[in-house]
Amino acid sequence: MIINGIEGTNYTKVNGAAMKLKIFSGLMTLIIAFLVYVYFSPSEFTVTREIRIQARPEVIYPYLANSKVTNDWMPWKEIDPNVKMTFSGPDAEVGSSASWESEGQMGVGKAVVSEVVPNQKVVTQITYTKPMEFSQISEFLLIPEGDSTIMRWTVSGHKIFISRLMCMFMDLDKYLGGEFEKGLKKLKSTVEESR
Repeated sequence: MIINGIEGTNYTKVNGAAMKLKIFSGLMTLIIAFLVYVYFSPSEFTVTREIRIQARPEVIYPYLANSKVTNDWMPWKEIDPNVKMTFSGPDAEVGSSASWESEGQMGVGKAVVSEVVPNQKVVTQITYTKPMEFSQISEFLLIPEGDSTIMRWTVSGHKIFISRLMCMFMDLDKYLGGEFEKGLKKLKSTVEESR
């Protein structure tokens, strides 16, 4: 059968190839549009959680400024129990640091205490080198309320492109905030049981 001067079998092949090209072009357009959307999505993030601890700030503070002691209540060991930790610098002041290395989720990185206000605040600079390079700022803030204290944990930073892409499929606040909550509960029980 001849259709517009093209034999039927060849017409079907040409029409099929054109349809495949249209589908491929449409998919590529969608992928490119999605990647552009990811690129222009917000790059800054902040995750905050807090808990009330039945203790004064001066009782809680030693659990925050010393990298070795802080590591005891952090939730990351449960995520990656094979992580290798190394501690250096002064025990409970600016320069106290923890480095980690892992084949698992934690990768390779370092956390260095960069600012302290005794019994009030500890700020830590966190730098990851593997599986990707990025940095964050972690802040522990102690807010006294009568005989108790609100312990507020905030992490903020800049999401690189791959992080923004991952966040399209994962709620960063829910995931990271959930880990903060585990750590804060452990800190609360450790402090309150030690009194």
